[in-house]
Amino acid sequence: MSSEEHRIFEKSWTAVKGRIAGYFYSNDCSSDDIDDLLQETALKACKNYATLKEEDKFVQWVFGIAKHTWFEYMEKRDRKKSRDAKIKYPHMNPGAEDSLVRDILVRQCLEELDPEDRDCLILHDLEGYNSEEIGERLGKSRSNAHYHVKKARKELREKFYGSEKVHGKAMKK
Repeated sequence: MSSEEHRIFEKSWTAVKGRIAGYFYSNDCSSDDIDDLLQETALKACKNYATLKEEDKFVQWVFGIAKHTWFEYMEKRDRKKSRDAKIKYPHMNPGAEDSLVRDILVRQCLEELDPEDRDCLILHDLEGYNSEEIGERLGKSRSNAHYHVKKARKELREKFYGSEKVHGKAMKK
């Protein structure tokens, strides 16, 4: 971005920043979160400023970025809430009478997985990241991250059901 483009961007951003803060506020964001969301929105807008075709559409364009940033914020907030939630794998018979034993077995089986597969599975199934996000975090392609999630699920099922049979509890697949 040239210095002239940067100056124009700064002027346009300053003019719309208060309205965007109001948008975040109206969506029940805390003051600290609003500051973070404004900064994230400004960074994304500055980075992608060259894609703006018409300067008179700046407000609409930057509000689109702000809305996308807010949706990402909500997804991350929901992920944080779900991290503490109980591990649930519907294909592992969640109606089993001894859920504590089942949870311990699942954890043991997870520990036996290849660390790369386990990391991908945990990021996907427990923390809610999609394959593209996992790939970015772990330096993999989206398809490679997806492959590791599928492989880990398969091996986890096999280990879990094998351990259930060893412990004398035949569970339905």
